[in-house]
Amino acid sequence: MDKRLQKPLIQSAILVVALIVLLLISNGIGTENRSTLNVIIIIVFIILLAVTWFKYVKEFCTKAAVTQPKEKIVEKKIPPSKEERNEPTRTGKICEKSGTYYCEQHTESTVEMEEGKRFPPCRGDRKGHSAVWHLK
Repeated sequence: MDKRLQKPLIQSAILVVALIVLLLISNGIGTENRSTLNVIIIIVFIILLAVTWFKYVKEFCTKAAVTQPKEKIVEKKIPPSKEERNEPTRTGKICEKSGTYYCEQHTESTVEMEEGKRFPPCRGDRKGHSAVWHLK
């Protein structure tokens, strides 16, 4: 059974038991207006029962509206330029953006590059090797 349905069912059962008890008590009292009292008790019971189920329906409808899938908005993505991606470059390639570059293998080995110049080999091990350079 759905957990959302359990609460109103239990509340309704409690209201029915309370109605029966109240009707038995009112019938035990020897008053002239017993039928009027019974009608009032039944009207109050119907109102309470209606409030219980209206709350359930309202909660069920709002949760159903929230759980409905929304339309997906597809955004057209513009790929970032090479400069924005900050892609690494290699020894021998021409520098496209001036700045400080560091070697992928020897992060402490850096080189200042100007646009248009070729990337040198890394001298991190005191001997030159072809390197992958990253812009800081």
